[in-house]
Amino acid sequence: MTHPKIMKSIRGNAIGLDHAGNLVGKAPTGRDVGILARSPFETLAIGSKGVGSVPTAVDRSTVWAHEEYAGGWHRTVLELVNLPVSVTSVTTGNGVGGTKLYTCPEGRIAIGPTFAELAISIATANQADFTDATPEGDIGIGSLAPANADALGTDATDDDISTATAFTMAAYADSSVICPPDDEGIYIYDGTTTALPVFANVLVDAADIDDDTTSAVLLNGFIDFNWRFCGD
Repeated sequence: MTHPKIMKSIRGNAIGLDHAGNLVGKAPTGRDVGILARSPFETLAIGSKGVGSVPTAVDRSTVWAHEEYAGGWHRTVLELVNLPVSVTSVTTGNGVGGTKLYTCPEGRIAIGPTFAELAISIATANQADFTDATPEGDIGIGSLAPANADALGTDATDDDISTATAFTMAAYADSSVICPPDDEGIYIYDGTTTALPVFANVLVDAADIDDDTTSAVLLNGFIDFNWRFCGD
């Protein structure tokens, strides 16, 4: 018997069964989630090698990874729920930081079109670290956290998964930040030595954050990450 969709959280929790025997459910925010599979057995097959993981250091209430699989391609939807991203300004520089969200299996990974629909905000407890209620900056999805305070994208790894996009807050929030796919198309990441990680990277303009400050912003939304395991 073939099931069109097998739904299962990356945490391993089956949420329920419908009348046809399919696993079904919703994420905490109400979005349908799951692993797309052509049969119940395929879920086990891709899980043994092809599914990545959310780092144990991340609070699991802030990142949910929901997997779909079809035709050899994985669609990993990373759902962010009040995910804190630490940002640090050195002297009078920009505030930058990144949080690792996911790690692919070790091996060569083809990175397909990936985009993010995000909201960024600053919790009340951290607002005093910023110079006004309208901070500006950029968000990108990359394979490394920022190595310096340069504009996101100066180092390719800042946003080599989904291109950095500007945000402008009003009352310490911007609810509509869309990071488009990288315009270079599909490329192969050599993760045979170090598995491909996925980082949410944030830069806050120097004029909008206090000097020599470590603070945090919050991210909510979804990252639609498409990838294929190409062997190790």
